[in-house]
Amino acid sequence: MQEIEWSFFREILNCIAKPNKSSLINIQNKLIRYSKNAAMPENKIMASLIPAMRMMIRGRVKVSPENIIKIAQEYEQIDRRKALVVLAIYHHLSWLFLMTSHTKLKSDEKIVSLKKSIQHLNEELKIAEELNHKQLQNSIKGRLGKIYRSLGIILRKENRLTEALEALEKSLTIHKCTHDVLGIARDYAIMGVILKNMGRLDEALESCRKALEYHEKLKDRLGIAKDYANMGIIYRHKGDFNKAFQSHMKAIKIREELGDKLGMARDYASISMVLARMGKLNEALEKSYEAIKIREELGDKLGMARDYETLGIILRNMGRLGEALESYEKAFKIYEEHEDGSGIARSYAGIGVLLKNMGKLDKALESHMKALKLHRELGDKLGMARD
Repeated sequence: MQEIEWSFFREILNCIAKPNKSSLINIQNKLIRYSKNAAMPENKIMASLIPAMRMMIRGRVKVSPENIIKIAQEYEQIDRRKALVVLAIYHHLSWLFLMTSHTKLKSDEKIVSLKKSIQHLNEELKIAEELNHKQLQNSIKGRLGKIYRSLGIILRKENRLTEALEALEKSLTIHKCTHDVLGIARDYAIMGVILKNMGRLDEALESCRKALEYHEKLKDRLGIAKDYANMGIIYRHKGDFNKAFQSHMKAIKIREELGDKLGMARDYASISMVLARMGKLNEALEKSYEAIKIREELGDKLGMARDYETLGIILRNMGRLGEALESYEKAFKIYEEHEDGSGIARSYAGIGVLLKNMGKLDKALESHMKALKLHRELGDKLGMARD
């Protein structure tokens, strides 16, 4: 009966750091062999790890791997280093388990799941540092950066902006540490959007400029287009409509060259808002129709609804109140079909404004009250204040 060499456990760590199917199958075959030939109690421990390796080969874990903790505890009495490797397997599979179930969860559940993933990865990182395994350390940091970014994106959608910014800052720190230029660019881009939503427009603009700088280094033209589009939106919020228009035109030029139809629709919608603020209502109307046309071609219903809202605002500013009301009603119908509470609330508010302008005060009040009720249910304080 043989004792299992430490080199085998280094192999396991290498596979966790950079998984590939053939290496994992090789590890599994060795586990089967050691379960028969190794001395007691290592042979039993090896047998217990075979199902764990099968899960790693599949890359999907459907059951929480809590039983592996007991295996690590058994090994602790024999060899602490080997026990740490088993614990690394546990934390890695726990991360995989959480990622496997992640897509089926609601937003609040996703936030909890991502935070648990971060805990497991931090524990795995401590093990990699104690065992001085640099490749595994870098691999874990890469996963941590992506998870912090995902967490930030979900928190932003939930309007938990301070928490979202903190998550993105952690992601950025990790990506700078690992010299992940694309990760840095994406973090700065999302931070720009979050800062814009927080009303910190100068910081938002600076963040978008940094994103643009890194995307230019990578020659990532789609990333560059998105950065120009985000800068255009920030300039519009700052009231600098000329710079906003120039930024959006740069974005749409790249989108057209890339054939990015969805991006073009978004840019046309943004340009229409800028032109409307500049008082160029006929041009704004034209761009708004362009956006809706592309959305319709792509079957992007929710995008169409947002563009119908924009169209409604432009038509209202032109004094074409009946057409504006029709536009808002189209948006409302789509939002209702998709059970989009936020969109429904905005539509009620927009319809309320139009009805007031049309002198239909009772109906206007009724529409605003519906908007207020929905915004209160959604916890949208800004929407409530507007209502």
